[in-house]
Amino acid sequence: MALTLAELKRLIKKYDDLMGIVVKGKKLPALIKEVESLGYKVDHDNKKLVLTGKNKMKRKPTTVKAAPVEKKAPVDKSAARAKRKETIIKQFLKDPELHKEIMADERIKKQKY
Repeated sequence: MALTLAELKRLIKKYDDLMGIVVKGKKLPALIKEVESLGYKVDHDNKKLVLTGKNKMKRKPTTVKAAPVEKKAPVDKSAARAKRKETIIKQFLKDPELHKEIMADERIKKQKY
């Protein structure tokens, strides 16, 4: 199973901590060609880059494994919603004319609660 473009970019970003490859705006074949020109082979099955040849430099790592994908936790929006509601109420209490203008709007009159 071949690596997808996103997976290869993640691998290169992990490698990029040590060396430099620009991934922005490049397609999958171009990225593979650039990785191979630096002396690495893309191991699609194990999702890593493996150094080939004997020209090992100090800065080149022998293998680069893919970083794990971190999933974000769901965000609780109720606190933000309550804060926004409180701000609107404060503005209405501060400026009663604004309240009258908003309540006179046709879009609000059409709403059924």
